[in-house]
Amino acid sequence: RQYQRRVHGALSVEIEGQSPAGHAGTPAGHLEDTFEDRHDHHDHQEVTVPATTRLHQHDDAPTAFTEDVILRGHRSSVDAVCFSADGTWLASGSKDTSVKVWDLNCRQLSRDLRGHITDVSSVAFNPKRPILASGGRDETVRIWGINGAHLATLEGHDTLVTGVCFSPDGEVLAACTAEITSTGKGHTRENGRIILWDAQDHSRLNDLSGHEGAVWAVAFAGSPDSLLSAGGDGQVRLWDLTGGRNHWDLQLTQGIPVACLSTFPAGSVAACGDDDGSISLVDLRQGRIVRRLEGHEAPVLSVSFSPDGTSLASASADSTVRLWNCADGRQTAVLQNHGDLEVSAVAWHPTDRSLLATGGEDALVRVNILPSL
Repeated sequence: RQYQRRVHGALSVEIEGQSPAGHAGTPAGHLEDTFEDRHDHHDHQEVTVPATTRLHQHDDAPTAFTEDVILRGHRSSVDAVCFSADGTWLASGSKDTSVKVWDLNCRQLSRDLRGHITDVSSVAFNPKRPILASGGRDETVRIWGINGAHLATLEGHDTLVTGVCFSPDGEVLAACTAEITSTGKGHTRENGRIILWDAQDHSRLNDLSGHEGAVWAVAFAGSPDSLLSAGGDGQVRLWDLTGGRNHWDLQLTQGIPVACLSTFPAGSVAACGDDDGSISLVDLRQGRIVRRLEGHEAPVLSVSFSPDGTSLASASADSTVRLWNCADGRQTAVLQNHGDLEVSAVAWHPTDRSLLATGGEDALVRVNILPSL
């Protein structure tokens, strides 16, 4: 059974198999000891962005997180979050058209990047260079330096950009698109494709088409030559980039879009979130579903693996973030830290499994300290 307890209205956690104090199955006070010591005495640190910001230099040693951190500054829903490869920077993209880069050692805003003229849908750090890419509904991908420099604007997508990601070697940038047009009487038609860009000279390398609808997410599958895509047609496709061909496709759902995906860095497993609230774990070597995770009550909007690949975090329009054990599919915890609003984005820290970043419709970015799972 699952039981829920709200701590000061800021964080709600459900742990499988435990019950609130005073109920049968758990001695009175057990949950108090487990969570009140962690959150009630130091709920969170709130960081308010000043009107003028500057680049903060890193200290020699990172400052350990001892409490949840709330990063304020966006003026609308935060739809994308991403850690840098070394975990010292956190980027967020918002419907307020901005991309913000946060220095996690200082817990402060480092850069407020302006250039998109409408919603920012995705952000991604280059794993090898101090570079950040952002994709927007303004049909562009923008390339930024960590120092705040605007390096390039990639055009030619011809419709809204729904996702961006860099290859593991940092040499290729993939962007996916979604074109949604009305056909009358409440019906729409969707199209989408993937565009590959050279991450250094920003030249266009190739276009990949095959989804029968919008392409909502892309992620490299452990190698610079393998790219995974998720579409509105309910399919997940694995592309062989050496020949620009589709290696295999897997029909996850019928008529239900696959909205997000994440690959374990080793490249052997992917998690794919659907609009029906379910998540599929896919064996990328065999192109088959190995497990389905059920629990969300609304579309899954973002998924992220823990650094060791043993756990998965999922964010949903049902206002929750859920944590899963990948080995047995068991739901291990539920976080409800953006109130009753949609949680649009989730990203696990690349080296510390106790830290999870989330972004929501409340315009907040949170770095959450997770309970021991």
